[in-house]
Amino acid sequence: MEKALSQTIILAVMITMFALSLPSIIYSFNVFSQYSNYSKAKVTFDAAQEIYADALSLISENGNQSSFVLTKDSGSFEPNWVCGNLWPSAFSPCSLDSNGTSAWRSFTPNTPAWDYVMEFYVPKGTASFLLKFSWWFYGYGLYNLIFGAEVGKGNLVGKGDNAWTNAVFYEFYYSNELFAEPVSDSGQASVALTGDETFALDAQIPPSDCANFCYFSFGMSVKVITSLANFTVLLPTNLQVQLVSSNFKLGPKNGPDAQFDLSRFGNVTATLQIIYDSKVIAQYTSNFSNGETLTYYVTSLYPYSELPKITILFNVPIAITGKANDISVEYLGDNVSLALPFKTIVTTGTSQTWVLMLLGCQKQCEVIISPA
Repeated sequence: MEKALSQTIILAVMITMFALSLPSIIYSFNVFSQYSNYSKAKVTFDAAQEIYADALSLISENGNQSSFVLTKDSGSFEPNWVCGNLWPSAFSPCSLDSNGTSAWRSFTPNTPAWDYVMEFYVPKGTASFLLKFSWWFYGYGLYNLIFGAEVGKGNLVGKGDNAWTNAVFYEFYYSNELFAEPVSDSGQASVALTGDETFALDAQIPPSDCANFCYFSFGMSVKVITSLANFTVLLPTNLQVQLVSSNFKLGPKNGPDAQFDLSRFGNVTATLQIIYDSKVIAQYTSNFSNGETLTYYVTSLYPYSELPKITILFNVPIAITGKANDISVEYLGDNVSLALPFKTIVTTGTSQTWVLMLLGCQKQCEVIISPA
């Protein structure tokens, strides 16, 4: 009896020493009747919940190994100009000089038209931006001239629709006089554009006013001066982010794509704080403005052996399979499936000791689950 008791004590000490030697947190479930249906279901459910919670803990507790990458809007959008003359209800071909950021055209109309335009389409998915442009026109023999810019929704260039129909019109110049001498004018303007919109520079002249003779030329140069898109922070789904300065606090907002509108502040100096379970786990102070994107990487350590780990020790064999954002946990035929807020790379198998390792985060964290 005493020998058996001594062996039990030695075994308990060995198990305790083994547990203490593991690199991270240890969990063990006590099952009084592990073969009952209730116990099987409870063990399976508890195991799945423990894996779920530990993966989140692994992600959140490694903020000291995180990194922040701030990227600015490139402002590289270059218009792809086309042009057309409207008469009487559809575009006719025309010639246009363009070098991407500048475009101009001039003509002595052989066939009078109502509108002479040059325009470009902003592709779908393009972030909102502010287009600043310098415009000019020169002409004589003109009567009832209206000159300006327009913004219409949709690919009006590709469809051949009238770019000035159902559009916002910005008038630069208007005259109802016949010019005895050449007249010129120029100026600067800006307009907000976004994806799936058409921008047009437009001269409208009644056909009868050019029946005898008129000459006209106009052009513009454009520049993307700033993005109007919100300041974006990319981070794991289970984390939150807030912007804090001496003058304001914005957030917290949830991942994976947190948006902050800084239009009323302009360029601001603030501290970006990453939050998990109501606690700040990482922070970054810098200048921020609309059109920028900041990506929060939980860790970038490599190789995998150096990554932070959590070891889960069960007192019964747990089987795990999984793919992408789902895992299936099984014990003695009882199964629980979980949809996860992180991507798992599961080494399928059955084990009483499982290791969770954080591979990294970009929009969504990746966690590997494997037998020890």
